[in-house]
Amino acid sequence: MNIQPTSKYSTQFKSGFPIVHWVRETNGSYAPALTQELNVKLQKSVVRLLNSQGSKLKPEKLSLMEYVKRVVAGRDKDYATNPVVRSFYNSYGGWDGQKFEPIGYILTGRHAEHMTETLGKPIGKAKSDVPQSAEVNIALGDYFKRGLSLVKRLASFFKTDKTHYGLHTKFEVIRSRTGKIKEYRLLDLKFCPTEGPNNPFVRAGYIKS
Repeated sequence: MNIQPTSKYSTQFKSGFPIVHWVRETNGSYAPALTQELNVKLQKSVVRLLNSQGSKLKPEKLSLMEYVKRVVAGRDKDYATNPVVRSFYNSYGGWDGQKFEPIGYILTGRHAEHMTETLGKPIGKAKSDVPQSAEVNIALGDYFKRGLSLVKRLASFFKTDKTHYGLHTKFEVIRSRTGKIKEYRLLDLKFCPTEGPNNPFVRAGYIKS
């Protein structure tokens, strides 16, 4: 799979977009991560880099952090002015054999803060009162329903002209000598069209343009 970068032009991007993770074995081909478990694991590493200040990072991690921040800031003006991100996961996302529904989303800047303040904190408050209660279930339901509505609305604005974009990552599996997975190493990430011939799912042959 070859993730094609977008060209530089005037953007109208808002602060929320889908993110798709691609993984390969060493010297192998890339395939999309299709489970929420793996998406969460991979996305946490990207989010940590985007939220990191870099003061305690090793030189190689600092270089990667600066690159990741630069890629996102170059396309998301909210992140460029307020470098804060938060993840949201769509429990209905995945591959149905014909199309891919995003599992992960990233909210940046003021919308990341909005998600935390208006939808995240009520869950924590309800759990601190009574861990298992109707209030907790209501807060969780509110978070997932309103949160999914919010990220989908933001993603609909994340476009230039009529072309919508999402962030695609490239990870490599790093194994020990015994074959155990040691880590998933982030190699690259770029914004790509969500539809059309330059969509990575089309380029990789998963779907037709």
